[in-house]
Amino acid sequence: MGAERFYSQRDMMAAMQPFSAAAIPALAQRLAELCVLYKTTPVKCIVLDCDNTLWGGIIGEDGLSGIQLGETYPGLCYQQFQRQLDELNRLGFLLAINSKNNEADVNQVFEEHPSMVLKMEQIAAARINWQDKATNMRALAQDLNIGLDSFVFIDDSEFEINLIREQLPEVRCALVPRQPWKLLSLLPRSGVIDRLSVTEEDRKKARMYGQERRRRQFREEAGHLQDYLRGLGIQMKFEPFDPQPHLVRAAQLTQKTNQFNLTTRRYAEADLVQMSEKGAAVFLASLADQFGDYGRIALAIVRPASSPQTCNLDVFLLSCRVIGRGIEDSFLRLVMGEMKRARFEKLEAEFIPTARNAVCKSFLSKNDFVETSRTTDDHAHYEYDLRNDVPPVADWITIC
Repeated sequence: MGAERFYSQRDMMAAMQPFSAAAIPALAQRLAELCVLYKTTPVKCIVLDCDNTLWGGIIGEDGLSGIQLGETYPGLCYQQFQRQLDELNRLGFLLAINSKNNEADVNQVFEEHPSMVLKMEQIAAARINWQDKATNMRALAQDLNIGLDSFVFIDDSEFEINLIREQLPEVRCALVPRQPWKLLSLLPRSGVIDRLSVTEEDRKKARMYGQERRRRQFREEAGHLQDYLRGLGIQMKFEPFDPQPHLVRAAQLTQKTNQFNLTTRRYAEADLVQMSEKGAAVFLASLADQFGDYGRIALAIVRPASSPQTCNLDVFLLSCRVIGRGIEDSFLRLVMGEMKRARFEKLEAEFIPTARNAVCKSFLSKNDFVETSRTTDDHAHYEYDLRNDVPPVADWITIC
C-alpha cells in the first residue's frame, strides 16, 4: 500500500490508532491468514503440471527448441518461476509432477534444456502419463506417504483444476494466470506457502526424500525384511526435552503430525514450556542410517496423573517417513523405561481416532497395553503395568 496510505497521523492524534481506514482491511486479512495457519494442515508438496506451467508451450508439439524458457520474455517468466520453486524446495517444500505428457519428452527438457533451473533429482515424485490427474494425485500421495490435504496443485488448465477440486476437494489448487508475467505472484498471493516457522528439519526435507528413494532401491535389492533393516544401520538418539535446541521442532511435530499420532493434541511452544515446568516428561528421538539423517522424528509427552504412582501418555507421535521399521515400538519402550526408572507403576494411554491416524489404531494393544474402556467412536483408553519388564528395543536399532 505504501507508507503514505498505510499510516494516518490524523487518526493517531484523534484516536491513538496509527493506521488509515484503508489499512484496516489489509491488516484484518493478514491476521485472518495468520490464524488460519494455526488451524489448517500446512502445504508440504507443490504438484506441478509441465506445459505452460514450468515452461511456455507444449513440449510434445513445439519440441525442445520451441518451448518458451530463457532470458527473454515470455520465457523469463517461467525461468523465474522455477527459481522461486527452487528456493521453496530449499526451504523444505517437496516438488512433484503431475503431467499428461510423454515421459521421455519431459525428461529431455530437464536434462538438456540450457535454461532449466530445476533438476529431476529435486522432484520427489512424478506421474508423467496420460491417466486422469486425480488418479495420478492419489498415486503421488501414496508414493510420498503424505495426505492429500498437504498438496497444492498448479496447472494452466481450468478443466484439470476443476477435476481435482471436484474429486479431491482436500487438495488446494492454483490456476496458472493467462499473462505469464503474473506467474511469480501466483504462490505468494495464494497464501498456501505461508508458514509459522521454518526449522532445520524443514530445510533438509527435500534431500531426505532423495535419500528415501535410495532406501527403496536398497530394500528391493536386500530381499528379506530383516536383512534390509539390519543393513540400514539405524541409529536412534533418545533425548530428554531441552527448550533451547528442541522447542521449535517439538511444537512443530505436534502441529503437523497427523498419521502416526495417538491423540493429535496440538501444542504451541509456550504450552510445551509450561508443561515441562509443571512436571511433564518430554522426550524426542532423532534418527539416522547409512543413507542420511532424518532429524528429530518422534515426540512423547508424559504427564503425572491423579494417582502418585500413575502417569499418562498425553502425546505420542512419529513422522510417517519412518513407520514400519520398529522405530515406533522402540521409541515407546524407551519412554516406558524412563517412566519405570522414575518409579511410576502404571502408564495410562489413549487412542483418539481421527480421519487420518488409523495406522496407529492397534499400536498400544500390539505393545501389550491393556484396554480399559472404549467409546462408540473408538476412543479407547489403555494402561500398562510398569512393574512388569519393559521389552527391549529392536536389535537392529542402535541407541545413542
